[in-house]
Amino acid sequence: MMNTTQTAVARQLPPSLKATPFFGPIKAINDNFAQFLLDSVRQYGNAYTFTIANQRAFFFNNPEDIREILQDWEVFRKAPITKNTRHVGMGYFLGAGLLTNDGSFWKSQRKLIQPSFHTQYIRNYADTMVHYTNHMLADWQVGDVREIEHEMMKLTLNIATKTLFNVEVGYYDNMADAITEMQHEGVKMLKSPLKLPHWMPTLQNMKIKRLNAVVDDIVYDIIQKREASGDVEQGDLLSMLMASRDEDGNGISLQQLRDEVLTLFVAGHETTALTLSWLFYLLAENPHVQQRLYEEIDTTLGTRTITIEDLRKMPYLKMVIDETLRLYPVGWLFPRFSAQDTRIGGYDIKQGDMVLMSPYVLHRDPRWFANPEQFDPERFSEENAKSIGKYHYLPFGGGPRVCVGNSFAMMELQIAVATIAQNYRLELMPNQRIEIEPLVTMRPKFGINMRLNPR
Repeated sequence: MMNTTQTAVARQLPPSLKATPFFGPIKAINDNFAQFLLDSVRQYGNAYTFTIANQRAFFFNNPEDIREILQDWEVFRKAPITKNTRHVGMGYFLGAGLLTNDGSFWKSQRKLIQPSFHTQYIRNYADTMVHYTNHMLADWQVGDVREIEHEMMKLTLNIATKTLFNVEVGYYDNMADAITEMQHEGVKMLKSPLKLPHWMPTLQNMKIKRLNAVVDDIVYDIIQKREASGDVEQGDLLSMLMASRDEDGNGISLQQLRDEVLTLFVAGHETTALTLSWLFYLLAENPHVQQRLYEEIDTTLGTRTITIEDLRKMPYLKMVIDETLRLYPVGWLFPRFSAQDTRIGGYDIKQGDMVLMSPYVLHRDPRWFANPEQFDPERFSEENAKSIGKYHYLPFGGGPRVCVGNSFAMMELQIAVATIAQNYRLELMPNQRIEIEPLVTMRPKFGINMRLNPR
């Protein structure tokens, strides 16, 4: 523990990173934020602090500290208390949706949306997931080389829009490209020590307005077509949102409906697509794991179509997914802002301070996972999984803000992997640079090109 001064009322701070004045460790953060956080833990320990411009940030890697932060959602907020959510990173694009909102309004949003992801509802989505996976496979040919992230994005976007909004998407390229660019700009905004007003006609601000226009056109088109159809009650999430009423009997505003739909667009497809991409990369790099997985799938399914009842019969498939999420947790960073003065891990946090936690860093800690860089699904066998602490493994977050769609995502992952594996063995093309790009989600920086080999 280190004191900033020697007075009796000195603020208790963890070790402070060495950095240049004002700009702090901005170069290292811009180069690779995830690696910067991981390297800093190895050098400074479980807790450290740094400052960029006037923003103090704390990083915590102790599971008990992380538990305390994630549980206390009223103190540790998604956005600075003094700022509009729309002006903080991805919040500027997503608006005040479930992912970015805070306080009592977030609590009411969560209560409204959560029933749509109850097990009894998501079971009905299994056939849709199988259908769209087979639709993708119908376009594949043995010997093709595919950029697998692009393929998985198309697949999961189709599944998300059909299951959540009961629409077919013909806008994939515009939507997916815009979301990717949003992430780049959102991360730039979050990292930058200079916060320029959004009304200034800078190149970045003009780009942001263009990206917002692309996604708004698509989202509002979905909403308007549903309203124009006269068939608002279709039993999907969009129906529930449009029919919702507050305590005064008022319906959801068009702006709020847009924010929720866009948030679910992003969260409902991108995270699953990226996990699938990392999974097939890891299988290609670990042929013994791939062989065991394919043997389980062949034994359980043969050539018949997977059903939801088959999922529990393939434990190794679930173990492979869990280990992929350990090594490449797509939601790799949890930023929070303190709404009041408080203490975590014996350190003093002031109102407005940023608090950071990272599953990517946590999952690669050798204290919790032996040989953490190794891809080993056996970590998640029924016996071994018992020794993994609740806040040592956080693929879907933790506390009251744990991902509302985690069961939906896990079912989609299992169905997609099994169905693809019945038909193809994906081979990693040689001479590629496979590197992480830690934006809002953890992406493969240069894509992942794979050849489709027959089973």
